[in-house]
Amino acid sequence: MDSPKIAVIILNWNRLEDIIECLGSVLEIDYPKYEVIVVDNASTDGSADEIAGKFPGVTLVRNGRNLGYAEGNNVGIRYALGNGYEYIVLLNNDTVVEPCFLERMLSEFTNNANLGLLSPRIYNFYRPEALESAGLSIDIDTGDSRFSGAKDRYNSLSGAALMIKSRYLEKVGFLDGRFFLYYEDADLCMRFAEKGYEIKVAEEVSVRHKHGEMKPNTHSLTSLYYSTRNKRLFCEKRKTRDLGWLIKDYLAGNAKGYFHYCRYKERDQALAILSGMIDGMRGKYGKARYSGGVKAFARVITTLFVNIFRSLRSLKQKLSRIFPRYDPACPAGGIDTLFVSHTSYLGGSERALLSVMGEMNKRNARIQAVLPSEGPLKDQCEKKGIRVVIVPLKRWIMFPYEHCFKNTVIFWVGLPARVACLMGVIRKDKAAVVLTNTVTTIDGAIAAKLSGVPHVWHIHEMLSGNSPLVWRLPVKVIWKIVEKLSDAIIVPSETVKDHISGFIGKNDKIKVIYNGVETREDGEKELYDVPKVRGWGMRPFEERRVAAIGSINESKGYFDFVEAATLVSSRVNDVTYYVAGTGSDATVEKLKLRLERSNMLGKFRFLGQIENSRRLLADVDLVVCPSWEESFSRVSVEAMMEGKPVVATKCGGPEEIIVDGETGYLVAKKSPADIAKAMVKVLSDPERAKQMGLAGRKRAVELFNMEKCVSSTESLLKSVCNKKSVSV
Repeated sequence: MDSPKIAVIILNWNRLEDIIECLGSVLEIDYPKYEVIVVDNASTDGSADEIAGKFPGVTLVRNGRNLGYAEGNNVGIRYALGNGYEYIVLLNNDTVVEPCFLERMLSEFTNNANLGLLSPRIYNFYRPEALESAGLSIDIDTGDSRFSGAKDRYNSLSGAALMIKSRYLEKVGFLDGRFFLYYEDADLCMRFAEKGYEIKVAEEVSVRHKHGEMKPNTHSLTSLYYSTRNKRLFCEKRKTRDLGWLIKDYLAGNAKGYFHYCRYKERDQALAILSGMIDGMRGKYGKARYSGGVKAFARVITTLFVNIFRSLRSLKQKLSRIFPRYDPACPAGGIDTLFVSHTSYLGGSERALLSVMGEMNKRNARIQAVLPSEGPLKDQCEKKGIRVVIVPLKRWIMFPYEHCFKNTVIFWVGLPARVACLMGVIRKDKAAVVLTNTVTTIDGAIAAKLSGVPHVWHIHEMLSGNSPLVWRLPVKVIWKIVEKLSDAIIVPSETVKDHISGFIGKNDKIKVIYNGVETREDGEKELYDVPKVRGWGMRPFEERRVAAIGSINESKGYFDFVEAATLVSSRVNDVTYYVAGTGSDATVEKLKLRLERSNMLGKFRFLGQIENSRRLLADVDLVVCPSWEESFSRVSVEAMMEGKPVVATKCGGPEEIIVDGETGYLVAKKSPADIAKAMVKVLSDPERAKQMGLAGRKRAVELFNMEKCVSSTESLLKSVCNKKSVSV
């Protein structure tokens, strides 16, 4: 069988040394029927004449002007198609190929009739072991791209070396000249895929590429401009875009790079990005042609932001003189930590913080807590011997009842004073690291950043779905701020990690550390023969008891719990229900009215806020967690520690805690019928409930013990301190 004819097209523009080496390798290719076509884009370094003199067997096409990457290659493609070449190879002039290059690439097409585009694995010329690209992954909503590994999914190929089946190219169309430079190869790959043709990476073929080792030069500004501008054209060709996309994905996405260069006073780079954004919004494509008005406007705006960042840096330097930085060395007996809490109450996140502080305090670490006011948390800290400082912190993410224009103004106006106060505490206490509890307060993170002290953020919340919190900034911006102000982020579950990673991408700063719960030393027998405590107003011993603990609001699923209890009452008699927690008067009254209508009010006991939930959990037969969304579920772990089965909804955290059918039951959220069905299973089979309790205690002791939680936290705190010391 005759070998098909192949055209190797190399576009050149002022890269004499590189193309001489490239042609030397291409002409050594061991294949019988191929032609090398060099398209010169009006080079001014004499490379066209040098090629004509040194390589007479190479077809040289001279363009009268620089047509850009897309149209320059199109000139060579038209020549190849006009001369009947069955395959076309587009090759960058700074690549080096192997003698078997064409033979191996062609074999891929022979084995796959639907293959339209093929790229080899691209390696760095100067470091042959460094893989630059084995395909590209491009987000069609933002235009952002990244080099992909061999086993990753990809939807585009690198244009450094690309082999195309000619008859498919005639159906799909040539490179889009409007791009001029950058994204034209990605656009071609997308159009091939949209026509149903396969694009692929040849795993057995490699090409060495010099681009990865290029030093900064005039091309860097060119690449910033064209890549910024062409993102819009690339995305708009995939789907019609509205104003929301233009602001959220295009402008906001490119603004990050623009402000980065403004911050470091790199005016030319910032100007290139801004000019690209302006021309992208104006739909001005092809070769860049700056108009005087646009360029002047871009320069004025860029100068303005550069001066703003310069002023901010000057302010930071002045603050540093007032509160000088110091080297936060880690003591041998523990680590000096300043804990910042968003409230002084005792909710789930505050109890988790208190447990960690108390255990670390026992280990001779110097612990100090910053609280916004007096309250139960302050009292408990003092009982454990933890030093407390009161700083009137304000939340940047608020609950609905406190979210108003007045409080927003108070937060921003008072922010400098609060941060300065915290910086004074950090300096006076010589804190080695600052840990902020929950995402709702940012003051400690800013103070740590300005003081040069590592900061760890312990996040308990997910800012989506059924979150009761209110915020003004976009969620993605909030998580980006958290990432920038943190040396590490602690989360209580994989659910929260996935949520945050979904906004900031894969991030090695995020560490999952399950909340710890103190382990009772009671034996298994005592777990089920606990003397009945009369303080809860409980009925006789033979009655079954069910508890739900947590803030009383709709997202905690209490109304679903009430409906489930009503369904259970028709199948299981003598059940008393205990609700421990507080809520707004309106919500509690609404809940009681629902119970009164279903004749269930007499079976419920509202205990309010209780100091020791473990005491209640020891005296019940079943614990129900009917939430719509949970980042963890401390109540579930505490119940398991007391050897009690748990019925919880599939709402995030509980799915990592409870083993369905072994330590309790997991049911659909917002489904009273499913909750009731699981409750009946537990209450009607005491022996099965006991076995679930034993299995639950074993799992809780193994995975959620306080020793494991605190050891992991201390290890993380020390690691961020050590990294900070090394970087300094």
